[in-house]
Amino acid sequence: MMPAHQSPAQQFAALGNPLRLEVFRFVIRAGREGRPAGEIAQHLDVAPSTLSGHLSALQRAGLLTSRRDRQRMIYAVDPGHVRDLVEFLLHDCCQGQPELCGLASAACDGGRPPD
Repeated sequence: MMPAHQSPAQQFAALGNPLRLEVFRFVIRAGREGRPAGEIAQHLDVAPSTLSGHLSALQRAGLLTSRRDRQRMIYAVDPGHVRDLVEFLLHDCCQGQPELCGLASAACDGGRPPD
Protein backbone atom coordinates (compact mmCIF):
# COMPACT_ATOMS: atom_id res chain seq x y z
CA MET A 1 0.00 0.00 0.00
CA MET A 2 1.27 3.46 -0.91
CA PRO A 3 1.94 6.03 1.81
CA ALA A 4 -0.71 8.74 2.06
CA HIS A 5 1.74 11.50 1.23
CA GLN A 6 5.47 11.86 0.84
CA SER A 7 7.54 14.90 1.70
CA PRO A 8 8.51 17.32 -1.07
CA ALA A 9 12.12 16.19 -0.63
CA GLN A 10 11.12 12.57 -1.34
CA GLN A 11 9.06 13.67 -4.35
CA PHE A 12 11.93 15.73 -5.74
CA ALA A 13 14.28 12.81 -5.17
CA ALA A 14 11.99 10.60 -7.26
CA LEU A 15 11.92 13.21 -10.03
CA GLY A 16 15.70 13.67 -9.78
CA ASN A 17 16.30 10.63 -11.96
CA PRO A 18 16.30 11.69 -15.64
CA LEU A 19 14.23 8.70 -16.82
CA ARG A 20 11.68 9.14 -14.04
CA LEU A 21 11.34 12.80 -14.93
CA GLU A 22 10.70 11.84 -18.56
CA VAL A 23 8.13 9.24 -17.46
CA PHE A 24 6.39 11.76 -15.23
CA ARG A 25 6.27 14.43 -17.94
CA PHE A 26 4.92 11.94 -20.50
CA VAL A 27 2.26 10.62 -18.13
CA ILE A 28 1.14 14.06 -16.94
CA ARG A 29 0.40 15.06 -20.56
CA ALA A 30 -2.29 12.36 -20.63
CA GLY A 31 -4.19 13.97 -17.77
CA ARG A 32 -6.44 11.89 -15.54
CA GLU A 33 -6.84 9.17 -18.19
CA GLY A 34 -3.22 8.17 -17.82
CA ARG A 35 -1.20 5.92 -20.08
CA PRO A 36 -0.66 2.16 -20.26
CA ALA A 37 2.75 0.96 -19.10
CA GLY A 38 3.45 -0.52 -22.53
CA GLU A 39 2.83 2.82 -24.23
CA ILE A 40 5.16 4.56 -21.79
CA ALA A 41 7.88 1.96 -22.40
CA GLN A 42 7.49 2.21 -26.16
CA HIS A 43 7.47 6.01 -26.22
CA LEU A 44 10.59 6.24 -24.06
CA ASP A 45 12.28 3.25 -25.72
CA VAL A 46 12.92 1.51 -22.41
CA ALA A 47 12.51 -2.14 -21.45
CA PRO A 48 9.32 -2.86 -19.48
CA SER A 49 11.37 -4.47 -16.72
CA THR A 50 13.46 -1.29 -16.36
CA LEU A 51 10.39 0.94 -16.49
CA SER A 52 8.63 -1.02 -13.75
CA GLY A 53 11.06 0.07 -11.05
CA HIS A 54 10.81 3.71 -12.10
CA LEU A 55 7.01 3.62 -12.10
CA SER A 56 7.08 2.08 -8.62
CA ALA A 57 9.39 4.83 -7.36
CA LEU A 58 7.04 7.51 -8.71
CA GLN A 59 4.09 5.75 -7.06
CA ARG A 60 5.91 5.50 -3.71
CA ALA A 61 6.59 9.25 -3.95
CA GLY A 62 2.86 9.80 -4.36
CA LEU A 63 3.20 11.31 -7.83
CA LEU A 64 1.56 8.52 -9.86
CA THR A 65 -1.37 6.21 -9.35
CA SER A 66 -2.10 2.97 -11.18
CA ARG A 67 -5.17 0.98 -12.08
CA ARG A 68 -5.75 -2.25 -13.93
CA ASP A 69 -7.67 -2.15 -17.20
CA ARG A 70 -8.16 -5.78 -18.17
CA GLN A 71 -4.56 -6.96 -18.60
CA ARG A 72 -2.95 -3.52 -18.80
CA MET A 73 -1.68 -1.29 -16.01
CA ILE A 74 -2.61 2.34 -16.54
CA TYR A 75 -0.53 5.01 -14.83
CA ALA A 76 -1.78 8.54 -14.18
CA VAL A 77 -0.65 11.50 -12.12
CA ASP A 78 -2.05 11.96 -8.66
CA PRO A 79 -3.42 15.48 -9.14
CA GLY A 80 -3.73 16.22 -5.43
CA HIS A 81 -0.13 15.37 -4.62
CA VAL A 82 1.20 17.13 -7.72
CA ARG A 83 -0.82 20.23 -6.80
CA ASP A 84 0.59 20.07 -3.26
CA LEU A 85 4.12 19.91 -4.66
CA VAL A 86 3.56 22.91 -6.94
CA GLU A 87 2.00 24.85 -4.06
CA PHE A 88 5.00 23.96 -1.90
CA LEU A 89 7.30 25.43 -4.55
CA LEU A 90 5.30 28.62 -4.90
CA HIS A 91 4.43 29.16 -1.23
CA ASP A 92 7.23 31.62 -0.46
CA CYS A 93 7.53 33.12 -3.93
CA CYS A 94 7.42 36.93 -3.98
CA GLN A 95 7.00 37.13 -0.21
CA GLY A 96 4.12 34.66 -0.23
CA GLN A 97 2.34 36.23 -3.21
CA PRO A 98 3.32 34.14 -6.27
CA GLU A 99 0.72 35.92 -8.39
CA LEU A 100 2.96 39.02 -8.28
CA CYS A 101 5.66 37.38 -10.36
CA GLY A 102 3.33 35.43 -12.64
CA LEU A 103 4.47 31.97 -11.56
CA ALA A 104 1.09 30.97 -10.16
CA SER A 105 -0.69 31.79 -13.41
CA ALA A 106 2.00 30.08 -15.50
CA ALA A 107 1.56 26.89 -13.47
CA CYS A 108 -2.22 27.00 -13.81
CA ASP A 109 -2.37 28.19 -17.42
CA GLY A 110 -0.22 25.41 -18.81
CA GLY A 111 3.04 27.35 -18.84
CA ARG A 112 5.62 24.94 -20.18
CA PRO A 113 9.16 24.74 -18.88
CA PRO A 114 11.95 24.50 -21.44
CA ASP A 115 12.92 20.98 -22.51
